Amino acid sequence: LAVVAGFTLFTLRPYLYDTRVRQLQKNVDLLSWELDNQRKKLQDYSVNIMADSTIQSFLLGHLEDISGLSNQLRLLMMRYTEYDRSIQGVYMADGNGELYGNFVTAQVQSLIYDTLEDALVMYRAIHDTTHDLTHTIGALYLMIDMRSFTDVCDRFLDSNVSYRLEDGALILGNELPENQQQFFVCTSMRDGWTLSAWLSRDEVYAPAKAI
Repeated sequence: LAVVAGFTLFTLRPYLYDTRVRQLQKNVDLLSWELDNQRKKLQDYSVNIMADSTIQSFLLGHLEDISGLSNQLRLLMMRYTEYDRSIQGVYMADGNGELYGNFVTAQVQSLIYDTLEDALVMYRAIHDTTHDLTHTIGALYLMIDMRSFTDVCDRFLDSNVSYRLEDGALILGNELPENQQQFFVCTSMRDGWTLSAWLSRDEVYAPAKAI
């Protein structure tokens, strides 16, 4: 019985590794691709807004009639985001720091510059696209619902898998375990982002230990 048990463990462990860890790596690669598509979508939103001729003219001070302009700018920016549910708010600041967007309040202003627990603020400087691309004329803020990212992660990864998404600093997920030798860690890097997911060795080899 001891020999049979030892042989079973010897043959079963590689199989468990192949089925769990390799599948985890595939899921991490797919998830990384999906998250990158999410990021590119947000980048497209920001590029379209910043390059809009009305917004450029306003920030450069070329518009003479600015009556009702605040509402016009708000609708314009929301149109470019296609009312995407992952976008909690779209805000633009001019050269004087004046904010424009949907429901600009003192709380919104503090959220843009402070840490928001369940939202990620994407910031991009707006440059003069007509005359001088080095000239900053404003700033754009996209307030993103973090659940749009965590829901995707939960869809690709099992509940017993931990993950971390970072671009030099933690964006979402958990801190990597200190003793990584007790875990199988799978990573995927894409355009400056690193996605890591890990599963404990005990979890992977649990069926073999039971036998």
